[in-house]
Amino acid sequence: MKNNILIIGFGDLAERLESYLLQKDNSIFGLTRSPEKYKGSNLLYWDWNLGTEFESSSQYF
Repeated sequence: MKNNILIIGFGDLAERLESYLLQKDNSIFGLTRSPEKYKGSNLLYWDWNLGTEFESSSQYF
């Protein structure tokens, strides 16, 4: 069964964790304030300081 995993605060540590989780047939979504800095598969820009809610096409994490 493929899992959807949401990583809030995708950074250096999450980038390493993602490579391990992808080997286990998972789908990774990462929230970051600097998506241009990382090479994640499904990175989304979101900053909780903006006061907006996070919205995603997938609702199952």
